[in-house]
Amino acid sequence: MFLIFPPVVKPCEPPAGVAHLAGALASCNISCTVMDANIEALLWLMHKDVPARDNWTKRALAHRDDFLGDIRDKPVYSNVSQYRQRVMDLGRLLGASLSDRFRISFSDYMDHDLSPHRSRDLIRAAEDFKSNPFYDFFEERLSRRLEKSRASHVGISLCFLSQALTTFALIGWLRCRYPSLKIILGGGLVTSWMSSPGWKDPFKGLVDLMVKGAGEKPLLELCGASRNNGGEFLPDFDFAAWDRYLAPGRILPFRSSSGCYWNRCRFCPEKAEGHKFIPGDPEILLKELGTLVNTHHPDHVHFLDNAIPPAFLKALAAGTHSFTWYGFVRFSRLLTDESFCRALFRS
Repeated sequence: MFLIFPPVVKPCEPPAGVAHLAGALASCNISCTVMDANIEALLWLMHKDVPARDNWTKRALAHRDDFLGDIRDKPVYSNVSQYRQRVMDLGRLLGASLSDRFRISFSDYMDHDLSPHRSRDLIRAAEDFKSNPFYDFFEERLSRRLEKSRASHVGISLCFLSQALTTFALIGWLRCRYPSLKIILGGGLVTSWMSSPGWKDPFKGLVDLMVKGAGEKPLLELCGASRNNGGEFLPDFDFAAWDRYLAPGRILPFRSSSGCYWNRCRFCPEKAEGHKFIPGDPEILLKELGTLVNTHHPDHVHFLDNAIPPAFLKALAAGTHSFTWYGFVRFSRLLTDESFCRALFRS
């Protein structure tokens, strides 16, 4: 199995979804290769040798390594104007080799000819994959990794609209270059599509299997295994090149629940898609987090919950940790308790 997280998403931390899939496969002794093509492709794009079209681009090219070093160092984050300047300098590198048709930033991908909102445009992106700005990356970098893995199945994690057009260009390239490969497509955006009442799969012939919701069970069944006899497993971040991400230190993504305990916001896909709230046991979660922290030594932990459940907040507040942490919470009576908020701060 070869798992790919495609560009473009903010390149601050390794993707948690493919780490969970890799952990599930590893728990059943199934061979798996993971590629965070997002950070790799963005760094590849910034390191392309291109002629400078103006003085700003010339300056960005000349100081590329310094600017990348700055964005990975804590001091720049205490100066908003300097931080903004570094992001714009690096953004200049992202766009240095692009035609006027495309615009790529650290959080978005725009193609003036195609829209990720239209299935026919996604199919066109697959058909015309050679026009995608990352086509040479597929040829130069991804092909070597894929061939070395000798995988028969490729799983692609499509979570955000900013990944959609490149994902389908990637699918088109895979279909052309490796026609015998089986292609599996999952992730948050795919789940949203498949949860639509009017969903009719427009991608037959391009994608062999589309997965709605959590992908661990379908992948294991595809490989002829069960979920480790119902046992638990840790996400596997061994693929992560931690020091390449554009952040002030290592950020470990971690989820303490799935769904949302509130689940009443009318704008939220969790409610619209009927996802159930499934909390983890706080004591077990902290042990699992401790194992991951001892293995990967993060500076920060990013809690991925839609809203961190109060029970897990209380467990966090009861101790102190070697990392800083952050995540989304819902304002509640709990956060009107000054002593509790101070305990959260100490943690």
